[in-house]
Amino acid sequence: MTSSTKFLIILSIGFIFLFLSFYEWRRITNLKRRGFYTEARVIQLLPTADHTVTPVFEYQDSNGRQRIYQSVTASYPAPYSVGEIVPVIVYNNGRNIIVQRYLGLYGCFLFYLVVSLPFIVIGGGYFIYAHHMVEKS
Repeated sequence: MTSSTKFLIILSIGFIFLFLSFYEWRRITNLKRRGFYTEARVIQLLPTADHTVTPVFEYQDSNGRQRIYQSVTASYPAPYSVGEIVPVIVYNNGRNIIVQRYLGLYGCFLFYLVVSLPFIVIGGGYFIYAHHMVEKS
């Protein structure tokens, strides 16, 4: 495998992650536009087998009904305390909610973007350097 092929693969990986970051950005903006904004109260912190806790939220849907949602994520220490009010976005007809915090909304987008940039800089930098060297010869 030549060095050009290796750097082309690196550049391609960078563009794949960049595409994924734009996809996530679009998903987030659609979610924010179509979701229902409300506040949820943490009613319980359920312990899990691996010594973490998962929060259980109670919120009022767009029809005024009280709903309960158990988060799919768990952490230690607990990110919330029982009784705490947190802003949420409800989507998928109340099946899922996202807590409105920076990493809760933009975490995947930022991960893909940050991973893509070094690949693009290294892979693209090689081709700029190679093109520059060919012109000088």
